[in-house]
Amino acid sequence: MADSKKVLEIIKAIGAKMEEKKEYLTELDQPIGDSDHGINMARGFGAVEGKLPGLEGKDIGTILKTVGMTLVSTVGGASGPLYGSAYMKAGMAMAGKEEMDMDDFLSMMKTAVEAVEQRGKATVEEATMLDAMVPSLKAMEEAAAEGKTTKKCWMQGFRPHGPGPGIPRTWWLPKGVPAMWASVAWAIRIREQLPIPICWRLWPDLCDRNHKTHKTAGACLEYHRKMERSKDKVW
Repeated sequence: MADSKKVLEIIKAIGAKMEEKKEYLTELDQPIGDSDHGINMARGFGAVEGKLPGLEGKDIGTILKTVGMTLVSTVGGASGPLYGSAYMKAGMAMAGKEEMDMDDFLSMMKTAVEAVEQRGKATVEEATMLDAMVPSLKAMEEAAAEGKTTKKCWMQGFRPHGPGPGIPRTWWLPKGVPAMWASVAWAIRIREQLPIPICWRLWPDLCDRNHKTHKTAGACLEYHRKMERSKDKVW
C-alpha cells in the first residue's frame, strides 16, 4: 500500500498544502481563535520539510515520530501538542515498519485519534478536530470490512459525513495521497462541517437565537459576518 518513500512524499504534500492555505486557515481561526492557526501550521510543516531529507531510508515509525516531535516544538497554541501527539503515537504504532497495508493504516489512525482524545480530553460533537477524524476513521473501517479496495476506503473516509457542504476539490491533496493523512488539512474545515453551529456552544449568551434555523456552522458564521458588516452586531 505504501512504503517509507511514499510516506515522505505524503508528508511533503501536506506541508505544501498548509503553506498554500495558511491565509485561509488564519481566516477560519479569526472568529474564535487567535488568528494565527494558518501561520503556525505552515511554520510547523516548514520545519518538518527541513528534516525530511535526513529521514530518507528510515522506517515509517521513525518518520512519523520525527514529524510529531517537530510539530510539538514549532507549532504554537493547542495545535502543536494535538497534531504532534497524533503523529508520535502513529509512529509508535508503525515502529520498525518500512511498509504498511490497509490494516496497518487503520490501526495507526486509530492510535492517532486516541492520542488526540487523550491530549485534548475531548470526544466527538464537542466542536473539535475529532468531529472530522472519528467519522472518517469509522467510514474507512466499515469500507475495509466490506472488502472495498484501498482507494475506495480512503475516498470513503475523505467524504464529509453528516450535514454541511462538501469539501472543495481545491482542498484535495495530490492524487494518491490517502485521505486521513490529510486530516490536518481537513479538520480545519470543521467549523463549516459541524451539524451544530459552534457559536451556540461557545457563546450561548452572545448569539442571536434567531439563527437556530442554520444547519451548519458555516451558515452560522456567515450570519455573523453579515452582522459584522452592519451596525447591528451580535458580538
